[in-house]
Amino acid sequence: MKTKEPVAKKETKPAQKSDTGVSAPVPENGYMALIRLHRLKPIRSHEELDAAITRLNELLVRSKSLTEEEYDYLECLGHEIEYYEEENIPMRRVGPPESIRRLIETRELTASEVARGAGIAVSTLSAILNGKRKLNLDHIARLARYFRLEQAYFVD
Repeated sequence: MKTKEPVAKKETKPAQKSDTGVSAPVPENGYMALIRLHRLKPIRSHEELDAAITRLNELLVRSKSLTEEEYDYLECLGHEIEYYEEENIPMRRVGPPESIRRLIETRELTASEVARGAGIAVSTLSAILNGKRKLNLDHIARLARYFRLEQAYFVD
């Protein structure tokens, strides 16, 4: 008579109660580790928003590639952040000059570099940035092409 060899069990965490109250073993993986650190749920306060943004940023700057499950977690967390911000944080409308300034700053450019690259006179761009001149259709088309954005981004 043959004896059965013991079968190695998949390593699991101790049983945890789910939202339904049923206990079940939870396999160890990146997704569940993320859930333990920051559970996916609706964001209801600025403190929860800050914690969610911190977790999102940690994932975005991580040197190791995300697994498909981790990417799904990241996407869900991003949706929760976006929803909370849309509902609870009023966004001040900014005009084209401020939008262009922010693009210049975030892309670490100078106004002269943008003017040359977009084919707009430096003095014209300076007047636009200082609110002394409005963007015309040609300026909008040139800036949109230079920054690789939709023209609507530059329309007031």
